[in-house]
Amino acid sequence: MPASWFQRNVVNRAVRTGVLLGRDIDGVRTLEVIGRRTGRSRRTPVKVLVLDGRRYVVSLYGESDWARNLRRTPQARLFFGRREEDVTAVELPPAERPPVIAAYRSTAGRSGTRAMLDEGGAGLPVFRLEAGGD
Repeated sequence: MPASWFQRNVVNRAVRTGVLLGRDIDGVRTLEVIGRRTGRSRRTPVKVLVLDGRRYVVSLYGESDWARNLRRTPQARLFFGRREEDVTAVELPPAERPPVIAAYRSTAGRSGTRAMLDEGGAGLPVFRLEAGGD
Protein backbone atom coordinates (compact mmCIF):
# COMPACT_ATOMS: atom_id res chain seq x y z
CA MET A 1 0.00 0.00 0.00
CA PRO A 2 1.72 3.24 -1.08
CA ALA A 3 1.72 6.34 1.10
CA SER A 4 -1.23 8.65 0.55
CA TRP A 5 -0.85 12.07 -1.05
CA PHE A 6 -1.46 13.67 2.35
CA GLN A 7 1.22 11.51 3.98
CA ARG A 8 3.79 12.27 1.27
CA ASN A 9 3.10 15.95 0.78
CA VAL A 10 1.98 17.21 4.17
CA VAL A 11 2.99 14.89 7.00
CA ASN A 12 6.41 13.93 5.62
CA ARG A 13 7.30 17.56 4.89
CA ALA A 14 6.25 18.68 8.37
CA VAL A 15 8.27 15.91 10.03
CA ARG A 16 11.25 16.53 7.75
CA THR A 17 11.19 20.22 8.74
CA GLY A 18 11.08 19.31 12.44
CA VAL A 19 14.03 16.94 12.04
CA LEU A 20 15.94 19.60 10.08
CA LEU A 21 15.43 21.94 13.04
CA GLY A 22 16.78 19.29 15.41
CA ARG A 23 13.48 18.27 16.97
CA ASP A 24 13.42 14.65 18.11
CA ILE A 25 10.08 13.39 16.81
CA ASP A 26 9.84 9.76 17.93
CA GLY A 27 13.34 8.85 16.70
CA VAL A 28 12.70 10.14 13.17
CA ARG A 29 15.68 11.10 11.06
CA THR A 30 15.96 12.15 7.44
CA LEU A 31 17.35 9.40 5.22
CA GLU A 32 19.04 10.43 1.99
CA VAL A 33 19.35 7.75 -0.67
CA ILE A 34 20.38 7.82 -4.31
CA GLY A 35 17.54 7.36 -6.79
CA ARG A 36 17.89 4.10 -8.68
CA ARG A 37 16.65 5.62 -11.96
CA THR A 38 17.73 9.26 -11.76
CA GLY A 39 20.89 8.98 -9.69
CA ARG A 40 19.73 12.06 -7.77
CA SER A 41 19.57 12.30 -3.98
CA ARG A 42 16.17 11.65 -2.45
CA ARG A 43 15.26 12.40 1.17
CA THR A 44 12.53 10.92 3.30
CA PRO A 45 11.80 10.86 7.03
CA VAL A 46 12.24 7.44 8.65
CA LYS A 47 12.04 6.25 12.23
CA VAL A 48 15.34 4.78 13.36
CA LEU A 49 14.85 1.99 15.88
CA VAL A 50 17.71 1.14 18.22
CA LEU A 51 17.59 -2.52 19.26
CA ASP A 52 20.42 -4.26 21.12
CA GLY A 53 22.77 -1.43 20.20
CA ARG A 54 22.04 -1.66 16.47
CA ARG A 55 19.99 0.72 14.34
CA TYR A 56 17.20 -0.35 12.00
CA VAL A 57 14.70 1.20 9.61
CA VAL A 58 11.48 -0.48 8.47
CA SER A 59 9.62 0.43 5.30
CA LEU A 60 6.04 0.61 6.59
CA TYR A 61 4.68 0.87 3.06
CA GLY A 62 6.45 -2.25 1.87
CA GLU A 63 8.31 -1.85 -1.39
CA SER A 64 8.56 1.94 -1.12
CA ASP A 65 10.79 3.97 -3.41
CA TRP A 66 13.32 4.64 -0.64
CA ALA A 67 13.57 0.92 0.19
CA ARG A 68 14.11 -0.02 -3.47
CA ASN A 69 16.66 2.79 -3.82
CA LEU A 70 18.48 1.65 -0.67
CA ARG A 71 18.51 -1.93 -1.93
CA ARG A 72 20.14 -0.76 -5.17
CA THR A 73 22.66 1.58 -3.49
CA PRO A 74 23.10 0.75 0.20
CA GLN A 75 25.27 3.78 0.95
CA ALA A 76 23.09 6.51 2.42
CA ARG A 77 23.13 9.48 4.75
CA LEU A 78 21.18 10.18 7.94
CA PHE A 79 20.41 13.75 8.95
CA PHE A 80 19.30 15.17 12.28
CA GLY A 81 19.47 18.92 12.75
CA ARG A 82 22.92 20.01 11.58
CA ARG A 83 24.40 16.56 12.03
CA GLU A 84 24.84 14.16 9.16
CA GLU A 85 26.21 10.65 9.14
CA ASP A 86 27.18 8.30 6.35
CA VAL A 87 25.67 4.84 6.79
CA THR A 88 25.54 1.56 4.92
CA ALA A 89 22.27 -0.35 4.89
CA VAL A 90 22.14 -4.12 5.13
CA GLU A 91 18.77 -5.65 4.29
CA LEU A 92 17.69 -8.36 6.71
CA PRO A 93 16.47 -11.65 5.29
CA PRO A 94 12.79 -12.44 6.08
CA ALA A 95 13.70 -14.90 8.88
CA GLU A 96 15.53 -12.14 10.82
CA ARG A 97 12.84 -9.45 10.49
CA PRO A 98 10.19 -10.50 13.06
CA PRO A 99 12.07 -9.41 16.23
CA VAL A 100 12.84 -6.01 14.71
CA ILE A 101 9.27 -5.54 13.50
CA ALA A 102 7.94 -6.56 16.94
CA ALA A 103 10.23 -4.04 18.65
CA TYR A 104 9.24 -1.35 16.15
CA ARG A 105 5.58 -2.14 16.80
CA SER A 106 6.02 -1.88 20.58
CA THR A 107 7.46 1.64 20.21
CA ALA A 108 4.86 2.82 17.68
CA GLY A 109 2.68 5.55 19.12
CA ARG A 110 0.05 5.56 16.39
CA SER A 111 -2.46 2.76 16.03
CA GLY A 112 -2.26 3.18 12.25
CA THR A 113 1.47 2.40 12.36
CA ARG A 114 0.87 -0.70 14.47
CA ALA A 115 -1.81 -1.85 12.00
CA MET A 116 0.58 -1.41 9.06
CA LEU A 117 3.20 -3.50 10.86
CA ASP A 118 0.64 -6.21 11.61
CA GLU A 119 -0.60 -6.20 8.02
CA GLY A 120 2.85 -6.30 6.39
CA GLY A 121 4.47 -8.66 8.88
CA ALA A 122 7.81 -10.19 7.89
CA GLY A 123 7.22 -9.06 4.29
CA LEU A 124 8.17 -5.48 5.14
CA PRO A 125 11.70 -4.51 4.11
CA VAL A 126 13.96 -4.05 7.15
CA PHE A 127 17.47 -2.60 6.97
CA ARG A 128 20.20 -2.50 9.60
CA LEU A 129 22.18 0.74 9.42
CA GLU A 130 25.91 0.46 9.95
CA ALA A 131 28.26 3.39 10.48
CA GLY A 132 30.24 4.47 7.46
CA GLY A 133 29.15 4.95 3.90
CA ASP A 134 31.57 2.69 2.05
